Amino acid sequence: MSTSAAVAAMVAVIGANAGSAMADSTPVTVPYLVSINTTTNLYDAPSLNADYVGQVLAGQTWFVLGEDTTGKWTEIQVTPGIIGWGATSAFALNGITLPVITGVTGGATAATPAPAAVTASGPYVVAAGSSVLVWITATTNVFDHPNMNVVGQVTAGQTWFAVGVDSTGKWVQLQIDPNNYDWVAASAVGLGGIKLPVIANP
Repeated sequence: MSTSAAVAAMVAVIGANAGSAMADSTPVTVPYLVSINTTTNLYDAPSLNADYVGQVLAGQTWFVLGEDTTGKWTEIQVTPGIIGWGATSAFALNGITLPVITGVTGGATAATPAPAAVTASGPYVVAAGSSVLVWITATTNVFDHPNMNVVGQVTAGQTWFAVGVDSTGKWVQLQIDPNNYDWVAASAVGLGGIKLPVIANP
């Protein structure tokens, strides 16, 4: 079972929204905190054909780790154990020089306002056992089971990994840290057409 301390620890890493990164004209040490200028998709490799991971939203701040050899893709630390790649044009780098990740050359890229997988033809379906990055639209309590014990809180504007819903569709399970999964009201989560798997016996 997670605790409010676990939630607080992840908040410090995921979806930080307090301020913007400092401009610098010299190479920086990574992880380095930067602001997001434009809402953009994240992928598990620097390619629009790679698996979609989620989104980062304009106004958020995230830790970046480096860029590919073309300079068109920037690697972002989504959680301590998960990385994603986004269009460099979406990040407020303000003249800083990020380290180049040797041997990684990305393809063409573009900062996009919505997941490419979410189209008019149907929802983006998340497979059981997988997760997707979603944003919190309203500050809300976190529960160890749907509507049971409060263990913490998530704040509007943050982003978290969602893994599923309960059978009613009214509760969404979030990955709070690599070993803890807790629940928030679905009404506080911006799913944007994403269809999550149903978790039996939450």
